[in-house]
Amino acid sequence: MIYLWDSDTFSWWQRAPGTFQSRLDRLGSEDAVALSAVTVHEALRGRLAYVAQARDERAYRHALAALVTAVGALSSWPILPYTTEAAARFARLRSGRGSRGMADLRIAATAIEAGAVLVTRNAAYYSDLPGLTAENWVDG
Repeated sequence: MIYLWDSDTFSWWQRAPGTFQSRLDRLGSEDAVALSAVTVHEALRGRLAYVAQARDERAYRHALAALVTAVGALSSWPILPYTTEAAARFARLRSGRGSRGMADLRIAATAIEAGAVLVTRNAAYYSDLPGLTAENWVDG
């Protein structure tokens, strides 16, 4: 089984890697954790904005260090592409789904098309999306 972490889950892991260790230890030999290309985009966009907003050399060095750390963390996991099929699924999910975030729906579409379980802190947020299974590894 593939467990696709959403952006919030990846951020939690980055801040506190031990948070999921017991869950990671229970993965079977056929299981894998992955990130979506959308999560990579969100993580790097945030770090690059931090670099661009740096007002002095100290802030710039700190922001670059955060960017390098993020790149290293992102490279720890396989990255699932945002495929043509995921884009088509996104278009169907987006129809009639209220104000749900575009990135959230793109990550969900990636999970569905990959046959992956979406790992998120807010499984209820995704509960109405057909074909999606979601689990919360942060809160239980």
